[in-house]
Amino acid sequence: MLEVDIIKIAQIDMSDPVKLSINKYPRILVIRAAFEVLKAGKKITRKTLEKELIRNVKVI
Repeated sequence: MLEVDIIKIAQIDMSDPVKLSINKYPRILVIRAAFEVLKAGKKITRKTLEKELIRNVKVI
């Protein structure tokens, strides 16, 4: 049982951060934030994407 839980946690962490964010935010905001992160020369992670989404939501 514990082994199955560890595998599930590993799969969640390895998931695409854009797909995870689309469930929480509108698609256009997620795409826009992802492009802004890439334009800044950063790697798209859950943390960088969330920061950019929060910044974009405050601007709009």
